[in-house]
Amino acid sequence: MLLFVSLCPLLTTCKPVPESLRKCATKALRGGDARQRIVTAQDDTYTDARLGEKIHFSAYSSLSDTLVIDLAHLNYVHVSADHKTAKVGAGIRLGALYTALTGYDTTWVGGICPTVGLTGLLGAGGFNMQMRALGVSSDHVLSAQVVTADGETLLASPSKNPDLFWAIRGGGGGTYGVITELELSLRKLPRSAMVAISWNDTESRFATTKRFLEWAPRQPKEFTSQINVFKSTVQVVGWYLGGSRQDLQALVDDSGFLQIGQPESHVAGDCSTDNSRIFGVLTNDCLPDEEVDASILNVIPEPFSQYENFTQFAFEEVPVSTTIPTAEPWDRFRRLNKSFFVQKNNLVSDDTLREVVDRIAQLDEASEIWGEWHAWNLSATGDNAFAWREEAYAHLQFQAHGSDDPTTQAGYEKWFADLESYLRPTVGLASYAGYMDSDISVDPLESYYGIMSSALATSEDIGKESRGFGQGGPAMETSTNPSSDLKIIDQDELPKSKLAIYTREFERTLLKYNIEARGVHRVLPHECQSLTWRSYLQPFCFWSSINLAAQNVTLGMLGPHIFALSFRDASLCAFFGSLIGATAVSYIATFGPISGNRTLIFARYTFGWYPSKLLVILNLIVLLGYSMIDLVIAGQILSAVSTNGSMSIVVGIIVVAIIGWLITTFGISVFHTYQRYAFIPQLIAFSILYGVSSHNYDLSTPSHGDSRTIIGSRVSFLSLTLAAAITYGGAAADYFVYYPPTTPPAALFAISLVSLLCSFTFTYCIGIGLASGIALVPAYSTAYTKSQGALIVAGFTESTSPSNFSTGFGRFLSVVVALGLVANLALPTYSSGIDFQVLGKNFQKVPRVVWNSVGVVIYTVCALAGRGHLAEIFTNFLALMGYWVIIWMGTTVEEQFLFRSRIGFKIGIGSKESRRGWGQSYDWTCWDQPEKLPHGIAAFVAFLVGWVGAILCMAQVWYIGPIAKLVGEYGADMGSFVGLSWAVLVYPPLRWLEIRKFGQ
Repeated sequence: MLLFVSLCPLLTTCKPVPESLRKCATKALRGGDARQRIVTAQDDTYTDARLGEKIHFSAYSSLSDTLVIDLAHLNYVHVSADHKTAKVGAGIRLGALYTALTGYDTTWVGGICPTVGLTGLLGAGGFNMQMRALGVSSDHVLSAQVVTADGETLLASPSKNPDLFWAIRGGGGGTYGVITELELSLRKLPRSAMVAISWNDTESRFATTKRFLEWAPRQPKEFTSQINVFKSTVQVVGWYLGGSRQDLQALVDDSGFLQIGQPESHVAGDCSTDNSRIFGVLTNDCLPDEEVDASILNVIPEPFSQYENFTQFAFEEVPVSTTIPTAEPWDRFRRLNKSFFVQKNNLVSDDTLREVVDRIAQLDEASEIWGEWHAWNLSATGDNAFAWREEAYAHLQFQAHGSDDPTTQAGYEKWFADLESYLRPTVGLASYAGYMDSDISVDPLESYYGIMSSALATSEDIGKESRGFGQGGPAMETSTNPSSDLKIIDQDELPKSKLAIYTREFERTLLKYNIEARGVHRVLPHECQSLTWRSYLQPFCFWSSINLAAQNVTLGMLGPHIFALSFRDASLCAFFGSLIGATAVSYIATFGPISGNRTLIFARYTFGWYPSKLLVILNLIVLLGYSMIDLVIAGQILSAVSTNGSMSIVVGIIVVAIIGWLITTFGISVFHTYQRYAFIPQLIAFSILYGVSSHNYDLSTPSHGDSRTIIGSRVSFLSLTLAAAITYGGAAADYFVYYPPTTPPAALFAISLVSLLCSFTFTYCIGIGLASGIALVPAYSTAYTKSQGALIVAGFTESTSPSNFSTGFGRFLSVVVALGLVANLALPTYSSGIDFQVLGKNFQKVPRVVWNSVGVVIYTVCALAGRGHLAEIFTNFLALMGYWVIIWMGTTVEEQFLFRSRIGFKIGIGSKESRRGWGQSYDWTCWDQPEKLPHGIAAFVAFLVGWVGAILCMAQVWYIGPIAKLVGEYGADMGSFVGLSWAVLVYPPLRWLEIRKFGQ
């Protein structure tokens, strides 16, 4: 495969140029001058094209036996009338671009090295000195013109060839075609404050670098900084975007730098953008604009530097500006480099850092060894192929000048190889694609492109209008999208043990067979699916498939049989309990698309890092408990329909468990596809069940007991149906994380609510009706003494109507209903695998599929042990588990609407930053950064207070609270309502105090 690059200043090949490539090159070079610019081996040019360097220090932009296209003359800059955009020739270098834009009093968010080529920067992602606030440079591209290998010219933009547009920004330079023109988004940067602190002694280097890595990435997002570690000196340079000198001085005073050794500190304010770009290099002061010497930015489209006795090729090497001096060329031959990203979840230890600093001191002065380390921890989000935006805490780059002496050069190369061997296993595989390394010890694709590598490596049709990211996925047909969930591998760290290696290989095997390997990691916008009409239909089908299940029928039976309620009372309680619970679940579901985070990752934004783990444990109990109930009911039904009960409940439990495990093992795409259609046979079966059994329903017998007892029973049954519905809330967002952030929250909320309410109410009422007929139909009574599942079978097969329903067909429909529980079982099975990983970093090392399997084993064993006690499990387990969910949701609603919305701002407890749209006041990128999340103290205390209220007001078979006892003979289960009320009363003042104290 030929590598097409858009920056290297020579078009050469060691072999004849095929006509198709000549066509491509001609298109890229705009026709007129293409013929004179094609140089072949017969022209006695370089024997090895791997010499000059304009993209990567290792000269990957100019390898032998490849076509190298010089676009340096495409260096025009056409600024729009409003100075907000510019169309730019792809061959321009950053210094020339900035020089041209200065005349329009605007600029572009890019790096500070003036000789770097624009498209090379974008292909790598584009780190810069404004990135912690404004994002990487590739975030500031509006469109690109790309010439493909077959000579076709394509426009790549968010709406035209969006996959190509995604890939060229951060997915590697020159891989998908020749970029000839870019449309950039411009902005006028505010005047800023700058700092440069230098230490001219060897002793200060370790303490300074240690403090920098601890301090710099945690500063305000407007402050981006780097530390330059040399053989015997060290320097910190920082750009405080829009900040004042006083603001920056306060940061420096608190940093601890001034207490290390004898630093020379320069803090200046009111710097222009050009001044800021040369600060710490040519000046340590903010000068009047007319005194700023920006000549270093006025670079020419320089050719390959002269090398030995070979011919130098040149073409139109003229600067953008002829009114200021021209920058000197930069000789880059034989340079060596290494790149390492420090991940947020794997910071560098003091011992490792000290060793690295000491190693830098080992090289001689002639090497000009330079450790250029940047603070990352970005706050800005983006939608492109750059992989390390969320994970990167800092970037460690090492570079040195080579030597003409072979022995010295070999020594330098060994130093870099030893650094790779020492640091890579500790730091991990992540590297910056702008500094490609021919001697990297890990898979380069995974190192440079991380979770994007599969999408980039397997995309055979990038640039074709007929396909794009968004074909298939959860809400569409089975996905063929290479950026879908089916191929994501968690890249937390390099395997360090046999277990880790086996785990990585296992994940690769999962991908090979199209099994989802993604765990808890946030789904990024480019990985989401396009919205289609199916996308809006999917939530309705999804929730209907889950809820048109026998377990809701059996739960409905408890209204008449356990709580002695009439058909009317039980049905009304079921409806309103479902309405309350479904409303809460639908609300949580809307955060899947907007955040890309799983549900209990979202819980961290209220409960913080550590308290939220308690919610995870409680939710795992809910999920596994629900799964156990599903299995018991399925086993009961299958046993009841077998001849004389020849199939035991045990066999039925195991059969359904295996089916559910298979569906969830293949991941969310298979899961969603199954749920899209699973409701159809269930709807047919339950409709027939209602039709053949409804004449046996007791619609006239009133609720049993005195008025206070009846009130208590109504409240308890309403709480039970509420708990059954609301417990879906602990996983509701999990199933919509692949919907794009542009998904209308109101639409997803409304569709989910209607589906949940209709399916819950329908199945509850069937169960209520069947149980109400127990006293009227002996067959119903006999069946119920066996199990609730047997009563469902009796509803199909036992009829007192003149036209008896076919017993054989009724048994068949009973089997359909039993197998329909698989749809309900799949939800908690899938989410339990996710929630295990939310517990912590060590849990994330185990693939989701393994945790799913562990969950299946746990709830299957529990189902086998508890198969004779379903009613007790329902009444004691469900309501109890509903308490924590409703308390969490109450604090979550208050967090959003009181502290992160316009409402909160108006009443004085929110912030200006929170006055944005639905979910936009959350920083979804810090999902795995404890220091950026709330401490969770307010939520945890409110949670405990809520539980005190719930305990005082709960009414269970094994315990009735003192307040609950006051209502009727059996009490009233008011735990959910009182727990919620107490929690939401104490949370706002506690959260206000927490923000005042900690600021998070």
